[in-house]
Order: sequence, then C-alpha cells, then structure tokens
Amino acid sequence: MFGCWRRAWIKFADGTVDDTSMVLWLQTESQMVDVRISADRPDLSSRAGLDECTLHELRAIAAEDASSG
Repeated sequence: MFGCWRRAWIKFADGTVDDTSMVLWLQTESQMVDVRISADRPDLSSRAGLDECTLHELRAIAAEDASSG
C-alpha cells in the first residue's frame, strides 16, 4: 500500500499514550518516512526558510524525531 497518513495517537509498551504529537507516515513502493512533530514546537508557519528562524526555533527543529528506510 502506498500513501501518506497522519497518526492520531500511539500507545507505548509502558501504557503511556501520545495523542498530541503530529506524526506523518509516507510509504512508497520501496521506502518509508516517519516524521514526528511535538505539540510544543514553536509555530514556524510564517517562516520561508531556516534562515528566518531564531536560534530557539532551530533548536526545536533539531530536537524533533524522524526515521526513514
């Protein structure tokens, strides 16, 4: 199956639930990408690029989690 999905929540093995992070999953025939954006990350929608971000915003971006394979 191919496509892009947004996960609503996840329950971890220890029983905790994360229903605040935005998680996007992209699946192609041979690759996948999982991008996780925490709910407390600064709003960057007004930024046209990284050069417009503050140091605090850049650190928040760098702290996000993602994977690919």
